[in-house]
Amino acid sequence: GPSTPATMGRSINAYDPDTDRWHQMWYTPFPNGHLRMVGSFDNGVMRMALNAGPLSIAYEWTKVGDTDVRQSWVANGVPASLLYTPAANLTMAPPPDYTFCQPGTTRPGGEQNRRLDFLIGDWNLQAEHGPVLGTATFASDMSGCALREDYRTDKGYRALSVLVFDANTRAFHRTFVDSEGERA
Repeated sequence: GPSTPATMGRSINAYDPDTDRWHQMWYTPFPNGHLRMVGSFDNGVMRMALNAGPLSIAYEWTKVGDTDVRQSWVANGVPASLLYTPAANLTMAPPPDYTFCQPGTTRPGGEQNRRLDFLIGDWNLQAEHGPVLGTATFASDMSGCALREDYRTDKGYRALSVLVFDANTRAFHRTFVDSEGERA
């Protein structure tokens, strides 16, 4: 049968001091691969969970010894785990260009991911007829399944946001983190 592609993706993790909770957005180029989780860090263990319709996932990250981290999870009642160890001189091949989010795909919501491609590029941001306040770079990420924005000013302010279309909720979701501790 056809081979299953290796798992790949990116996450943004942000702490909200107002609620004392951690928030994670995980996104991939695979169908239905976007997760938005909430959790806490207690006694050296990071715990995140998601309950969304038919999907229930609980993750834990625990330090093991001086250098390793164990990631364990239960997805819809099925347990699994990975051990992270330091990588020396790691060289990775570029990932293949998956077609899940390309124009013409049959994946539900696939073409929605590309609706904001007009933003891809480098931009100056300014009030109308005013000075440049900062610059933003928008780039396609995860084979077109996400739009990543890097914003910066000459005063040292930085922000990162990721925008993805979630085929399950049929809506765009944005995660934002900046150098001053703001997050959304």
